[in-house]
Amino acid sequence: MFGFIVLSVASLANLLVGLFVLLNNPKKTLNRQFFILTLTLIGWTTANQLSLFFEDSQQVFVAVNWILFFVVIQNTMFFEFTRTFIGSGRGVFSSAANVTFLIASSVTAALAAQHHFFDSFTINAKNTISPVPSPFLAVFMAHAIFSITASLWGISRSYKHSLRITKRQAAMLLVSSLVLFVVVPITNFIVPIFFNNQLFFSLSPVYALAFALIIAYSIFRHKLFDIRSLVARSVAYAGLLASVAAVYAVVSTVATSFLNYLGLPNTLGVATNVSLVFLLALSFQPLKAYFDRTTNRMFFRDAYVTQEVLDRLSSLLATEIDLKLITNESSKIIANNLRPLHLRFVVFKDGETYLDDTIGHPPKHKLERKMLNAFDKVLVQKDNTQDKKLRETLSAFDTEVLLKLRTNEETVGAILLGPKQSGTVYSKQDIDFLTISEKELAIAVQNSRYFEQIHEFNLTLQREVQDATSELRATNAKLKALDEAKDEFISMASHQLRTPLTSVKGYISMIMEGDAGKIAPSQKKLLEEAFASSQRMVYLIADLLNVSRLKTGKFVVEPAEIDMPRIVEEEISQLQPTAKSRRLKLTFDRPKRFPKVWLDETKIRQVMMNFVDNAIYYTPAGGQIRVTLLAKKDSIEYRVKDNGIGVPKAEQAKLFTKFYRAGNAKKARPDGTGLGLYMAGRVVASQGGAIIFESAEDKGSTFGFRFPLKSIMTKEALERQVKAAGNLAESDE
Repeated sequence: MFGFIVLSVASLANLLVGLFVLLNNPKKTLNRQFFILTLTLIGWTTANQLSLFFEDSQQVFVAVNWILFFVVIQNTMFFEFTRTFIGSGRGVFSSAANVTFLIASSVTAALAAQHHFFDSFTINAKNTISPVPSPFLAVFMAHAIFSITASLWGISRSYKHSLRITKRQAAMLLVSSLVLFVVVPITNFIVPIFFNNQLFFSLSPVYALAFALIIAYSIFRHKLFDIRSLVARSVAYAGLLASVAAVYAVVSTVATSFLNYLGLPNTLGVATNVSLVFLLALSFQPLKAYFDRTTNRMFFRDAYVTQEVLDRLSSLLATEIDLKLITNESSKIIANNLRPLHLRFVVFKDGETYLDDTIGHPPKHKLERKMLNAFDKVLVQKDNTQDKKLRETLSAFDTEVLLKLRTNEETVGAILLGPKQSGTVYSKQDIDFLTISEKELAIAVQNSRYFEQIHEFNLTLQREVQDATSELRATNAKLKALDEAKDEFISMASHQLRTPLTSVKGYISMIMEGDAGKIAPSQKKLLEEAFASSQRMVYLIADLLNVSRLKTGKFVVEPAEIDMPRIVEEEISQLQPTAKSRRLKLTFDRPKRFPKVWLDETKIRQVMMNFVDNAIYYTPAGGQIRVTLLAKKDSIEYRVKDNGIGVPKAEQAKLFTKFYRAGNAKKARPDGTGLGLYMAGRVVASQGGAIIFESAEDKGSTFGFRFPLKSIMTKEALERQVKAAGNLAESDE
């Protein structure tokens, strides 16, 4: 009876393990082969126990032959399972050899099913039935020796050449195989057949149970077949159903007994049971959640939801720019979910280690970026690399997984993870998570480094700007002193030059008018040129004085009531000889009526003369210059129009700036200063007027000004306008 109990337990254990493996992935060949292997194991142990239970010699003979049949199928499936586990290759595991083996297995199984391995049986003095082997038993033995030896050799080779997790799986398979396929043939075949001793026959269920327990341990400890989720859910639901059933049974029994004891009617017991079922239905979901949490802690201590972790990491990297904070918090997120014994986050700058943060025990060796050049891949897992040197390097750093952080082929950092706290290897989920997050981590580290560089550059730039500003202040103070000295010199020189020039100009005028006697026409022409040159020199000195006054704030408008037509005629008459000498036609359209206006006569006269003088010098011989003075309803206008060289369009915007001259003007008149138009603009603007300017290259120009009548009709009006415009100060910006 005890033997059948052990048989039942062993068979149930093997069936459950086989079903879990099959249901986890029914399409996977390895899972199907293992399930068939567990079924043959159940058949073998059952036939073995029946051979001990039967007393009839014929029944024992049949049972022994079925034992051998199941052993043939069992050895065949073990060979196929091993071939799939380690991967098909050369030698006995090649496809051609496998076909031959399957044909031989089919023949051997057929011989066993037809009872050809034993001819008869004998009964010894102890009344023990012993089968008599036939010559065909040699076929069975050859098949068993080949299949078991080849399978064990294949698993041993897998153990030798595999890496960490596969190596452990192969080791556990090897242990279970030694129990089932080495110990069993010796105790249950060789000893009974050749030594006529059936003492160990009863231990076959124990061997089967040991095989099931070893495989189950491999499943849970070393992820063999990777069926933890299925087992976890099964345990959860089994626990849930058992709890509900137990609660229902206990409460229902107690309630029924209590009601019977009180002598209450049975209908009350039915109502109690219905109420109990209703309460259990309400508590089903909380109980389910409890068992889910419990099984998760049992089977998935390292479990995490990849997307949730990626979201937390992305949120951190998107909101933080401080490099130290990024490495610290990123390391915590990774360590809390992947659970390594230690984690190291290294950042490089200019090829050198810039930051080295560690969670867990401190690093033994310094990590240099040049060392990472030996790793071609972004992620290197020690258990999955065949390169002995790389594995030795990772071992020296006590690292299981190394993740390089690269941007544009530049390695900006690395993350080194030690062994997992659970003792297991890093799963595909862990590797996928690290691979996905690598690029985002690399970009965040690089951006943080750039931010630090910019911050450092800003500080350096700020210091340099402060130093340069101090130097500029000192230099500017010197320049101001020099500029003031220059202005004083120009003012003094202009005053000193104006007096003798006035005398020269006056004496030339007297000679031209005949005060010193009659002069010849040729002499008069020379004197006219000298007078014109003196006049230009007077205007130049006036411009220099005005520039100096603008700079020093001494430029003051002195309004007076003036007759503008008269002023224009006087200026035209002075410039007429020069125009004639250049064969130009200079005309003035004098208005019949023109109001008296309030302006600074000296300054406005200078502006009028400047426009006409420019027209004379920039108009080729044979050209025309027309001066007009217009009194409109609400304004007056003064225009000087010529058909000279004009101003190029690209240079017109700078024409009224100080010392600026257009390129074609420099060629026509190399001795110009560039002050005339600048001062004209300032004089007109200071009295509330506006410059008139129109020009086209090689077609001529129109220069002039416009004043609103209401601002120049009285002295008070002009003064208000001057005050609004402001007495101008020099601005060379």
